[in-house]
Amino acid sequence: MGGCMSCFQEKIKEFNNEQQQAILTEENTVVSAGAGAGKTKTLATRFLYLITEKKLDVSSILCLTFTTKATTEMYSRIYAELKKNADNQYAKKAIENFQMARISTLDSVCNSIARYASRSYSITPDFSIDQKASIRLAEDVAMSFFLRNVKNPA
Repeated sequence: MGGCMSCFQEKIKEFNNEQQQAILTEENTVVSAGAGAGKTKTLATRFLYLITEKKLDVSSILCLTFTTKATTEMYSRIYAELKKNADNQYAKKAIENFQMARISTLDSVCNSIARYASRSYSITPDFSIDQKASIRLAEDVAMSFFLRNVKNPA
């Protein structure tokens, strides 16, 4: 790949238009599709794009999934994509620093943020979370978000 944009443009030809938009967008991206639709491959390629073309540091990219299984798969796929492109200086640097990659579940990141910020609100970081109330709130927020953004192709 060597970092040339035309090389990357050649690579993404295997993706459909919506997937290409998700890979190349300059904004934060949510990829939602059914099983086997190419979400993981699209996001792994987006990660590669951000590293090799936008020259972002591996620790400056946040990749969120909903399940631990998806996080494990994402971590593995992203690392494999970087290894395939290790001739690129930015991919090589990302491989060397991959332990700094922020690939996690959404609930894990939110939990970390809440525990980090808890002392600012006089709450001890060892607080517990009401799972039933959390699930209801998450469903309400998620449904509202998806309904507002249903027509956004990226």
